[in-house]
Amino acid sequence: MPCLSEILGQASAITALRRAIAAGRLAQGYLFCGPPGAGKASTALRLAAALNCTTSPSEGCDSCEHCRRFAEGLHPDLVQITPDGAQIKIDQIRPLEETLAFAPHEARIRVIVLNGAELLNLNAANALLKSLEEPRPGNLFVLVSAAPHRGAPTLVSRCQRLRFLPLAETVVEHRG
Repeated sequence: MPCLSEILGQASAITALRRAIAAGRLAQGYLFCGPPGAGKASTALRLAAALNCTTSPSEGCDSCEHCRRFAEGLHPDLVQITPDGAQIKIDQIRPLEETLAFAPHEARIRVIVLNGAELLNLNAANALLKSLEEPRPGNLFVLVSAAPHRGAPTLVSRCQRLRFLPLAETVVEHRG
């Protein structure tokens, strides 16, 4: 699962990520935006694996400990935040702020994935803003959104936007 090359139908987004990795110029935050089912969240996990892979750095493998644990969502340096009900609340962001005070446990880069980033309520968005503006070394934010226009403009403006396109019917059939 963890290889970036296995992401289907999103060549432009994957190419942009690969270029940033190769140049050592990752943004502090990315906004993966596009329709539901386009592969945004799975790309975020594969990016986390690729950045920390010991076997195939910058691509990811399916065998090293880091890749397996990122793929399973069980790596200690992977933080995934999803809406609690209809919103992502400040009580979900406060523990993240505490975690960010420390270096990653095992990985080179801790990856923070906010699924449904457009659902951050105002207090949660404001709490996250400072960490996104001035990230501590070793942290990468990936905001995942199907409706970025509804997200907090202050957060969206501080992320590099990568558009994920609807998957072509042939790609969906291949995945099935």
